[in-house]
Amino acid sequence: MGVGGGGYTIAMSTGLKELNQGGKIYSYDIQSLLQLKQIHWMHQTGLRGVVMELDEKELSDMWTFTEGDCHETFVKNPFPFDLLLIDAAQDWDGIYKIVIENDFINNQIKSGAKVIIEGGAKRHPVINEKTFKDFNKQFNKPPFNYECVAVGQNNPAHWHDMSSISILKLN
Repeated sequence: MGVGGGGYTIAMSTGLKELNQGGKIYSYDIQSLLQLKQIHWMHQTGLRGVVMELDEKELSDMWTFTEGDCHETFVKNPFPFDLLLIDAAQDWDGIYKIVIENDFINNQIKSGAKVIIEGGAKRHPVINEKTFKDFNKQFNKPPFNYECVAVGQNNPAHWHDMSSISILKLN
């Protein structure tokens, strides 16, 4: 959920091609493919975008893109998955709505499917320790926890330095 520059999509497609050529990546983004091709920061950094990269690496057949709000597309019509990567503009409430309130998705996770979220670093503006504590005040027991496993560079001059990856764990 969330494509942006397509880095995760390209990396996962590359790995999937090596491990499971019958596998498929399904991406959902509120922006159209045309909008994704025109992301300003990508042009400034020399990145070409997910469509060109997948075509060049002959990975396009492993990828299906759906335009629209992920809550109106995948969350309303989920299907079996092994890995769910949430890199859409979500806060903890949005993640809760995806992984807890949707019974199908929740059961997939309970059955062993993994959930990775973009966020979790202390400097992340939305998904961080403080906002997680604030989110959990509404529950007797937190519905999930997370472990931050990777954090971008620590250079305050760049927004991407707050990027991080966390693994979500249901309680």
